[in-house]
Amino acid sequence: QTLARVDLAYDDYDGIFDCEYAYKAWRDDCFRTAERGRGPVLHEDMTIASIGKDGKPIYTKEQYSIGSRTSRIYWRIYNKALEQKLANTGLVWYRSEVELKKWNVDVLLNPAGAYAALNDFAASISTAKKFNTKPVPTKRAALDLLASAHWMRRQYGKILNSLIEFHEGDIETVVGSLVRDGTKFTFPDTYGKLVTHILET
Repeated sequence: QTLARVDLAYDDYDGIFDCEYAYKAWRDDCFRTAERGRGPVLHEDMTIASIGKDGKPIYTKEQYSIGSRTSRIYWRIYNKALEQKLANTGLVWYRSEVELKKWNVDVLLNPAGAYAALNDFAASISTAKKFNTKPVPTKRAALDLLASAHWMRRQYGKILNSLIEFHEGDIETVVGSLVRDGTKFTFPDTYGKLVTHILET
């Protein structure tokens, strides 16, 4: 089962895990959730009222967002004290918030652990033991398999029939004869089901 949306957050009252920390983490690819593909995009949303005597900007809004509103994982790291108009009290409050869409309901069993398991950035600020709740793309794999079966049936259905007849119905031998030379082959049930599907339709 999945949740349409769930929000997790880590609040920092020491100014250690601030927006600058998040920027450096993004620059070091710590927001990635997979080794392949491009990393998420960082968006800067800052409003500067003036420059202080120390040369540093005085913000009225300070926020970085990583990813997009439409992506499954969307991060916002921002100055919560500024947002709540509490900065003039001397309060330091930075929030690292993540919005998860279509997420495994198991996240509710251990929110802190699920947060820590999201990526290297989350793991660096949370002391909780990782609890992986990332959705497994089983539906995508099933659709890819069906698409492959449809394509294979159209292109090689007659050849497969001939090979199975030649090998007297031994599907394992048929599939084994089709793999590339030098491939270590073990015959999973998936291939047998795929060929059977091709023959029956």
